[in-house]
Amino acid sequence: MIPKVRPEGSGTTDDVSRKAKIGGEPSGARIKMALGDRDIPWLVRESGLSDSTVRDAIRRGPSRTEVAFKIATALGIGLEWLLTGKSAERRANLISADDADWVDVEEYDLRELTDESRGPIISTSPFRKDWLNRTLGVSYGLWIAKLPADLPARDLREGDPVFLRDVQPGEAQDGATYIVRASGFLTVVRLDGLQDVGMPSIESNLADRRLAFRNIGYEEGKATLVARVLGVPFKRL
Repeated sequence: MIPKVRPEGSGTTDDVSRKAKIGGEPSGARIKMALGDRDIPWLVRESGLSDSTVRDAIRRGPSRTEVAFKIATALGIGLEWLLTGKSAERRANLISADDADWVDVEEYDLRELTDESRGPIISTSPFRKDWLNRTLGVSYGLWIAKLPADLPARDLREGDPVFLRDVQPGEAQDGATYIVRASGFLTVVRLDGLQDVGMPSIESNLADRRLAFRNIGYEEGKATLVARVLGVPFKRL
């Protein structure tokens, strides 16, 4: 889950509009900055807001406190920084490395992956839980492996280390990136609901690194979801 951000004061529509103009840049620009390489549909899903509300917030700044709070929570950023550009709240939330909670994340070789096991552990690296939560939105159930193929749409290359999470039962999220097994080999794709409209073949899906929902399954001629790619160091997908 994305870390919760406590709203400071109730605020009114006028208050939000006024605060959005205080910082050195518009709050809409700060939303785009925090969004990074994630797209607007992702923010719509994570915030629970409508597509038009999110796009309007990026163009002109959040229109209501509720909108600003939901966007800040989804992005894992401070409400004050979103509205004013001030970083005092962000600095206040930082703790020293000695006081931080750490978690060990194991690295595996995808070539050793089977239906029963990930294979032997290659290495174990400590990461701060607060950093993982801010960057990936989660700090547990993570493991690391190197990508088995390029994914140009995400600017990822074969061999890049990525944070992975085991696929949850029934999971298949539009726009998410997954390691999949098809025809006996592993590759990386992005799920694309629009692909279903054109009824693409599994071969064209894998060639384009985009996968239609109709081509997911365990039977022959389908692709099986193996793990979800959550991000690379310093960047969430």
